[in-house]
Amino acid sequence: MMKRLIGVLILVAGLNGCGAEAPNDVYWMANQCLQMHTDGREVYGSDGSYYLAETSGQADPFFFKPSALGQYMLFDAGARWLAAGETVWAMGEPQLSRGAIWQAHLSAGDGYRFRSSESGHWLSVQGGQLVTATDEADATLFTLQAAEGCADFPEADTNASGEPDRSHFDDGAVWGMADVHNHLFGSMAFAGNVMAGDVFHPLGITRALQDCRAEHGVNGWLDITGFVTGGR
Repeated sequence: MMKRLIGVLILVAGLNGCGAEAPNDVYWMANQCLQMHTDGREVYGSDGSYYLAETSGQADPFFFKPSALGQYMLFDAGARWLAAGETVWAMGEPQLSRGAIWQAHLSAGDGYRFRSSESGHWLSVQGGQLVTATDEADATLFTLQAAEGCADFPEADTNASGEPDRSHFDDGAVWGMADVHNHLFGSMAFAGNVMAGDVFHPLGITRALQDCRAEHGVNGWLDITGFVTGGR
């Protein structure tokens, strides 16, 4: 029994040690607040562009919002998206496009290169400013470090407050309600002409749930299905 216990403790210690190691993939940064560094210099934003700081302590935190496996939108502290265009710029919500999506590529050690999923150009640095490069050889290697102070990425809210009451029963019974009936892809029904919005959009909820006038008209007057099923 003692040998088994010792073996379990050794295994747990080993797992904890593994968990402390830096991840070696392009997935761990999903929904993380991170700083970007290269050659010992930090990335920060100013006047609609991004630069490498001359001194430490200027780094801007970026929220890495996943768009697909290994693809991210880099959401800066000013609630703008680090985006690829003719150059690298701070994209606002009204201009939001796939230029804000970057594919992460793991390089030697713990460094990463980033490629625009729209243009295929690489994130690079020229003259201390972040730019794009067409050749992978010119892509800049970045390291990522945990940070604080990220802006809140737009998400759906529950519009609820307070703490739910919890009951405890001596026999361990659990009572409650569960909604296990969901039409996860209902938005695709009837060629997508009945339900407004999408279950998911690579650019986030502001694009997944846009104004429904395209499907339902002004004030919902073209929502025939809603009128029939809702009894209006």
